[in-house]
Amino acid sequence: MRRRAGRHCIQAGVQAEVEPLVYRYNERADRKLKGPVTRSEMRDLRAQIGELSACLDRLGAELTDARTGMREREQFQADHAPDADFLGAVDVELERQLRSRARRIAADPTDYHLHILGPVPDDHDHLATWMRGATILDRHHLGLDRAPG
Repeated sequence: MRRRAGRHCIQAGVQAEVEPLVYRYNERADRKLKGPVTRSEMRDLRAQIGELSACLDRLGAELTDARTGMREREQFQADHAPDADFLGAVDVELERQLRSRARRIAADPTDYHLHILGPVPDDHDHLATWMRGATILDRHHLGLDRAPG
């Protein structure tokens, strides 16, 4: 949303730059006698107006693309809302299962866990850290620490 507002501000700024140039160009064009300085200034003004107009066209195209992308994203999210809800529930269940498994492992640690994490601590804070380590190992073992694809 911020980028879109920024583009609108930029577009308004460019339009504000173009208007006085067009006004000056029209003033010079209305003169009956045009000397070399006036013609040179008009040529420069045409070039500046052309550059700014091209910039406005690009900004307009970017705004259109951004709006199209936003609509497509909103439509995708609406179309896949049930899937997102289901995946959220799956994530919650996975986390619950991993916490439960970490508690079971802390109660009866495997040789692997003892080798990697050391003995199960008696102190509550250290136990929480040990269980976090056990959870990280399980996540890795299950492939949950990898990005899909």
